[in-house]
Amino acid sequence: MIITAMFENIETGDVETTAVECQNYTAGFEQLKRTQPEGGRLVSVRPER
Repeated sequence: MIITAMFENIETGDVETTAVECQNYTAGFEQLKRTQPEGGRLVSVRPER
């Protein structure tokens, strides 16, 4: 499974897209939270099989 997420920088408004490969959604979401940039917020999460 691949989970794609969009992060928005709170200060500049720039949007960054990142993806992680994982075995299940819960593990992938936890991995995404660890890669979240400082000063950013999670905008969307989309799982792909």
